Formats: sequence, structure tokens, C-alpha cells
Amino acid sequence: MALVLRVDEKPKSIGEWLLLSFQHIFASFSGIVTVPIIFASALGFDKIQTGEMIADILIVSGIVTIFQSKGVGFLGSRLPQVMGSNFTFIGPGLSIGLAASAIAGGSPEAGYAAILGASMLGSLVQIFLGGFTGKIRRIFPPIVQGIVVSLIGLTILGVAVDWFAGGHGAEDYGSITNIVLGLTVMFITIGLNQYGKGILSSGSIFFGIVVGYLLAFFMGKLDLSILTQTQSIYFPTPLKYGMTFKIEYVLPFAIAYLVAMVEATGDTLACAKVSEVDMKDNKRLSGSILLGGVGSFVGALFNATPTTTFSQNTGVVSITGVASRYVVMGSGALLIVMGLIPKIGALVSVMPQPVLGGAAIVMFGTIAAVGIGIFQEVEFNNGNMLIVGISISAGLAVTLRPQLLQNLPTFISTILSSGITTGTLVGVTMNLLFNGVEKQSDVEKDNIEIETEGI
Repeated sequence: MALVLRVDEKPKSIGEWLLLSFQHIFASFSGIVTVPIIFASALGFDKIQTGEMIADILIVSGIVTIFQSKGVGFLGSRLPQVMGSNFTFIGPGLSIGLAASAIAGGSPEAGYAAILGASMLGSLVQIFLGGFTGKIRRIFPPIVQGIVVSLIGLTILGVAVDWFAGGHGAEDYGSITNIVLGLTVMFITIGLNQYGKGILSSGSIFFGIVVGYLLAFFMGKLDLSILTQTQSIYFPTPLKYGMTFKIEYVLPFAIAYLVAMVEATGDTLACAKVSEVDMKDNKRLSGSILLGGVGSFVGALFNATPTTTFSQNTGVVSITGVASRYVVMGSGALLIVMGLIPKIGALVSVMPQPVLGGAAIVMFGTIAAVGIGIFQEVEFNNGNMLIVGISISAGLAVTLRPQLLQNLPTFISTILSSGITTGTLVGVTMNLLFNGVEKQSDVEKDNIEIETEGI
């Protein structure tokens, strides 16, 4: 889709700005709040404490999102990238938190203090390696870029399908009402995107979700009782739970940061692709990686788990044609408001999953399509076909059958648990073996930069 707003362009009015910013909130909100919910539940925090943890991550995510999109000095990609909590850290975080909690007699605060300490020190790995993005990009020629972007869409499509059907484990999973609700959002989003004019087209995801939200209310699927249990105003308290620093806690997080950095590299290159931004130099990529590390370091002080780039928002850009980084700065501001006024965030959090699923299937499928489009730059000889086929198969294998990794050492299974990371590692390795360093260097000189053609 042709771009409606380019990276450095601003919406024409405040109303349009808010609407377009909310689209990114809808796409990323569930992912941002899931990690603190999982940690809070596993460690035994009560509902009020859980709500405070969610508010903390919303505020930190909003601030880091603004800095990422705006850019400050050498920090930030200056691309429309939303930042939020990363699922990569759930596995090591639970192991660390539960172990520390048990040592402290079952204290949830002690468990979370260990997670935050590991998060802060582990982020130094990403901050250090962020200065070597030139070398990192050498292993991301178009064939690897296509693999990464395709897997970003394909590996999270299952999550979208679960949302569409009512949510994993829901009693009414796959019910007719859930499917009708999801299809309604999907058709409205697609219809407005293709046939709407102006704001109706660029705001297609927002309008599709709003209609689905209202329809869910009349169908009796919207439970607003949480509003009475939510605080009116909240302010974060630095070091509320303290921090614990132990080498055995930091090492798993250091590995997780390496995994997250690989994903962030792919996310940033994909975002640049759909935003039609020239990536000839490494400033934007380096700024993205460094900002993620610095944001995670500072965020730990405010009780937030690591913040990294979100791939969902690349889907929003590719569908709507709105690549304005100022729109995403608005999304960051809204996340902060949601953290400070938890009742607003609660309204989004109670959105029935089929509503989100209807929009997510469109977004995630579009991301995969962007990845496939990148393969147009690749000569599909036998070797390259094998690279693409085996890499995508490997990424989908650990996504569809995660039990495949259950007997491996914990630190290896942590690295390979992400289909994006597994597929990327296989793609990079096979490309170096098949195409060689010299050939890869030639590719980098000629065409390593992201093309600025329309999608």
C-alpha cells in the first residue's frame, strides 16, 4: 500500500493523530501487559499489586516508545516503533523469580527483585553490542531479511488465531459468536482499508476494532466490572521491590538479551522496509538496539521488565500506509496516560479476544507478505531455495511443536524457543556456508540497504 504519511510527516489534526495512535495501542497492548501478568501470577502478587506492575510497564513502554521514535542524539531508530515487554524473558524470568522467591520463604517481592536485577545488568550486553551493528548487518542480506520478516508474521499468526477463536483455553473457544465477531472486525478492516477514503482507510484497524468492541457489548461479551476495582490515579515508585544481583541470575538474562537483539534487528529492518526508509548507514539500526538496552536498564529502576521492539506495529504500518513516527510518539503518550490513569487501560484490557484477533490476522498475515516480497531481491538458485525452506521450517517447527526442545539444556531451549530466533540463526548460518563471506560482502556493498520502493 502506498504511504499516506511518511516517517517525518505529522497528522493534519489532533483528532486524526489520536485515532491513528490508538491503532498501535490496540495492536500492542495485549503483548505489553502479558509479561507482567504472567510474572505476577506465578510469584503470587495480589490483584492490586498486579495492576501496579501493569501500570509500571505501560508508563515505561510509553516513555521508551517516544524516545525510540523521536530519537535523542545517537539513541533511537526514528522509525514508527512501539516498545514493550518481550516474551523472550518469560522463561528465564520465571526460573529466576521462583528460585529467589523460594529462598526468601515464598516472598513474591524477593522473586521480582531478582528478575529486575537480572534485567538491569543483562541489558548491558545489548548496550555494548549495539555499537557493532555494522558487523551485525553484514549477516542480514536480503535473503536473511526475507526469512526474518516472514517468520515475524508466520510465528505469531497462531496467537492471532487463538484470539480470533476466543482465547487459548477459553470455554467457548471456536464458538460461532466468536468467529462471527472476529470475521466482522476482519471484514470491516479489510473493506475500509481497500475502499475507504482518507481517514477511513488509514484508520481501518481502529474503526474495525471499535465496531467489534461495540458489537461485543451488545452480544454480552464485554465485562466492565474491572473498572470498579481499578485505581483512578497511579504514580510509579522507583525500586519498589528492590533489586537482587547474582551472577547465576544475570547469565540467563544476558542470553535472552542476545535473542531479543536478533529479533529487534529484524523488526527494525522490517519497519524500515514498510516505511520506505533508506537504511544505507547503520545509524537507525544502532540507535534502535542501543535505545532498547538503555530503556531496559532505566526501566528496571521503575519496576519494568525489558522493553524491546514490537513487530505488530510493522503490520499496522503496512496495512494503513501510516508510517509517521509522530503517530507512534502519540501512542507512547497514550501508554503513559493509561499507566497514570489505570481505568483507561482497563477499558482496552477487557477487549474481547475475538475483536483483537480479527484485526491481528490481517496485520500478521501482511507482515508475512512483506517478507515474501523481500525475496524478490534474491536469486532463487538451489542453494538459496534450501536456505529459505530450511530456515522457515526450523522457525515454524519450534513454534508449532515447542515440546521439541523440552529435553535440551535450559539455556539452549531459551535461545531456540523463539521461532524468529531459531529461523534467523539457521538462515544466517546456512547463508554463510552456502554463499560465503566474500559473496556476502559483495551483496552488502551492492544491495544490503533496505530498498525504498513501495510495497
